[in-house]
Amino acid sequence: MTSRPTRRALLAAAAAAPSAAVPAAPAAPGSAAPGSAAPDGAAPDGAATAFAADVRRVVFPRARPQGLERTLGDVVAAEPLRLTQYLRPADMDGASNNREAVNAAVADARASGRSLDLTGTPHLVLNGPPVDIQGVALVGRGVGTMPATRIVTSNPVDTFTAAGNSAGARGLTVEHSGPAGQIFRLHQGISHRIEDCNLAGTHPDNPDPLLSFRGANTDLEGIGFNNFRLRAYSWLCDAVAAGGLININSAVRHCYQGGPGRGGWIGSSDRSTRPEGLSVDDLKSIVTGGPALTVESVLSLMVVTPMLDQVRGAGLLLRPAAPYGIDDVQILGGWIGSSPTTDPDAVGILHDPALGHGMARLRALGTSFRYLERAARFGPKATDLLLDAGCAFTDLRSGIAVEVPPGASLALGRCLFAQGVQPVLFTGAARAGRLANRIRIPFQTRGFAGYVGAPHGLAAPPSHVAVSVEAGTAGMQPPAVMLAQKDEANVVFALTLAGIAAHGTGYLDVALAV
Repeated sequence: MTSRPTRRALLAAAAAAPSAAVPAAPAAPGSAAPGSAAPDGAAPDGAATAFAADVRRVVFPRARPQGLERTLGDVVAAEPLRLTQYLRPADMDGASNNREAVNAAVADARASGRSLDLTGTPHLVLNGPPVDIQGVALVGRGVGTMPATRIVTSNPVDTFTAAGNSAGARGLTVEHSGPAGQIFRLHQGISHRIEDCNLAGTHPDNPDPLLSFRGANTDLEGIGFNNFRLRAYSWLCDAVAAGGLININSAVRHCYQGGPGRGGWIGSSDRSTRPEGLSVDDLKSIVTGGPALTVESVLSLMVVTPMLDQVRGAGLLLRPAAPYGIDDVQILGGWIGSSPTTDPDAVGILHDPALGHGMARLRALGTSFRYLERAARFGPKATDLLLDAGCAFTDLRSGIAVEVPPGASLALGRCLFAQGVQPVLFTGAARAGRLANRIRIPFQTRGFAGYVGAPHGLAAPPSHVAVSVEAGTAGMQPPAVMLAQKDEANVVFALTLAGIAAHGTGYLDVALAV
């Protein structure tokens, strides 16, 4: 009885057998040569050869779906280029400038369409000139790993720049201790992505931000900005008309900013244009050197669930700059607060008209304001303001929730006021020494949310107040009216509208006397 042929014998025989379709291949090293005795009691060569000939007649179809074919070259091209191929161990001594090796590796990665793997180089020195990372993704070990992929810059230069599109970095820890220069200066190109990086600027007199970008579709995600530059912002969303870039559809997501420096800045550094759209999501801020966010110009800014703590001056500073100013700001949820030790005079949202341009709309929905002097203060040229949907006002040192100028349209409704908190203060009231006065206060029925007020113009808070309602252009039943607040300068009324058949403008006619 003949033993079953072994796999080794079959492969050797198949390689030796002639075929018109497939040329014979040499025997594998260590396999039995043709014509030799079969090892381990295998079948003689004739039986193995016949079996192999049958196998060679089988056709194996290419069953992969179209578009999923991958050659060996595809696999090699997808593999990242490794920086260790360009550096000797002696080059990573923490003192030598590794810029030339890194620049050469980045150029090769860009030319081959591959990312650059830095995980094997735990310590790099980049002391200029800046490395252009357009079209390349730098990949490090990740934030929180030990040892981290650590890059240091101590000269007054930028660490990285982008001369074109699609600069990327992930998993890097970068410390810049120079007296000038940024870590990422992304002033050219679009579609940049920096994520899961820990950035630190440690020179107190460096005036430059840690990162700035000007192009559209730029994403900053999971970045820690450790800002010890006392006069500098952590990051800039900048728009400049020169170069033809439009800063639109960019996002700052899940980032942290802390230290004695300032937070983020949004606007146009040369006041030639403005960012078109930016979303700031889940920003955690404990910077103590200035506002968490400063906005000078933007078409649309969405701030979602921020945690702006220990604010100095303001949590959100609105400084509308000519020629475009601030068109629309929305804050959804989150928390804005300070502390008596950081800044007892801090304001949650502060509108400063000093740069000479107006602000069109601000919406704050469901945001909590606490441990502040007051929640919000708006200056002249603030026109359309809404605080609603569960905004909460507690522990306000002044006892005032919102301060607005005469003529501003303010909707303040469905909010939570701690006991003793005054909802609204209207500033700029004329104190003419009158003992009696009559005023008319307009209100819009569409979108109305509770309170209207105006300066009373009396020499002292009124002791007699009589109110009548005129429907004006609105179709409605007479609303319920109650005096909600009076002080040295203003009166505020709570209105409950009912039976609105047509929206329009109604009026309160108020007679006051000391």
